[in-house]
Amino acid sequence: MSKVKQSKNLKGWIIDLRFNSGGNSMPMLLALYDFLGDNPVYGMMNIDKKLVTTIKLKKGKYYDNHSKSSYIKPVGTKMTETKVAIITGLATASSGEIVALAFKGRGNTIFIGENTMGMTTTNTKMSLAFGAYMAITIGYDSDRNGIFYECITPDIEINKQDDFENLSADKNIQEAIKFISK
Repeated sequence: MSKVKQSKNLKGWIIDLRFNSGGNSMPMLLALYDFLGDNPVYGMMNIDKKLVTTIKLKKGKYYDNHSKSSYIKPVGTKMTETKVAIITGLATASSGEIVALAFKGRGNTIFIGENTMGMTTTNTKMSLAFGAYMAITIGYDSDRNGIFYECITPDIEINKQDDFENLSADKNIQEAIKFISK
């Protein structure tokens, strides 16, 4: 990405989260540090939807409240003002939704596609017998401003017009290019 972002003709980026069904959001958010910058990126709320933890990125480091968890070594200039089109779909879930939430409140950003799955929840691991564990939902996720979303609703809704065989014919990609070209 560091070499691509040096292109003088680059007008914006498309981040396609349609198949991001979850996992660990920390490496995903760190990979997008150049777009998110030194900012709060999302929050964790308790069961009463009161903000209890703020996740921040700063100088390539991931902070959970004030505790540094992981980091990257940023290369080149940040792209916090660059246009970004986020594409979501019904399979965008869990940490995929956290990635989308991280872009809520960011300038020059548009959301395109379908509603996400609606798994914007905070989980913890509960140890079980024989080394097994179970994920237990203990709260909700919020955007950088502490706003809870049941699911991420796109600014431009496009239903069932994907074309993964020919992305230039994909209506989501077409809308993203239109936004970036303005």
